[in-house]
Amino acid sequence: MKLLFCLTILIPFVFLTSCTGVVHMPVGEDFIETNTMIPTKPQQYPTETTTLAESASTLTIPTVVGTDTEKTQESPSTYEKTALPPDRTQESISLYSPPVPEDWESWPVLPEISPRMVEIYQEGIRQGRNAYAFSVFGDCQSLPDVYMGIYEDDPIEAANQPELLRTIEHFKGSFSRESVTVKNGTTVAAILWEGWIDDDRSGCLFGETPLECEIRQHNPSIVFINLGTHWEVRNEMYLRKIVEELLTLGIVPIISTKADSREGDAVINEQLVKVAYEYQVPVLNFWAAVQDVENKGMLPNDDTYLSEQGIMIHRLTSLQALDSVWRTLNPEQ
Repeated sequence: MKLLFCLTILIPFVFLTSCTGVVHMPVGEDFIETNTMIPTKPQQYPTETTTLAESASTLTIPTVVGTDTEKTQESPSTYEKTALPPDRTQESISLYSPPVPEDWESWPVLPEISPRMVEIYQEGIRQGRNAYAFSVFGDCQSLPDVYMGIYEDDPIEAANQPELLRTIEHFKGSFSRESVTVKNGTTVAAILWEGWIDDDRSGCLFGETPLECEIRQHNPSIVFINLGTHWEVRNEMYLRKIVEELLTLGIVPIISTKADSREGDAVINEQLVKVAYEYQVPVLNFWAAVQDVENKGMLPNDDTYLSEQGIMIHRLTSLQALDSVWRTLNPEQ
């Protein structure tokens, strides 16, 4: 039934009821009343000591060996979390020179890769990250049927670009996978809150956050962050926590800007790009990709949901970004 929510995306009056709606919650020091269910105390979210590394003895971290078509896995007995704090020195940034975050509207659609991300990726592979897997952190517009799942059902017709077929084959299994994090109204804060996991989601351990559960289950080397349509006041703070956790785990995030400006002044996109800039994380500037299309990729008279054309551009630019990032991280490809 959950998949049906976003299958109705082309019927505006139905789709508008699928991803939002105020959730009435207890209002007190631990909660606020908003369009999503999120706690407001930062200490309720993961800290440096509440991470995947704590469960090292019980986790199975797959390691991929072999060729593109041979994806056997082995499970090491231990898992070490390697600290990789952000390097913001001018010397490091000088090798990677995107426009300043305030000029995010002029950033290219497809990401540029910093030398630091190559180091992060290589460290992640050494830790046991799966070079054949990517994950998605997002709301209902990131569900496989709406987003990139079509590339596994009919890759040739869907991609319509032969050079992308190898990337589709390489990451087969990730396009159609429904991430633990993806559901209606997901925010950056929700990714870090164990209460956001549905009881009927199989395989999550007690006390795991959606981020921890998704990484443990799928073990990606790359993660798309498609968040911001639903937000809260500490959006930037929680985004930093997500990025830092992923980088520490040896995972390369791809932060995507959004087409909408529900907040009214595009401040969320600027925050997304600001964090990406500081951590030298690749950016998919989806906003720039839809500026010349009808309604700027949004449904008519709507501030939340993508039009059919917006959806098509979203999935194609995401595939192109994945292809670009993967090939840059793996020059031999």
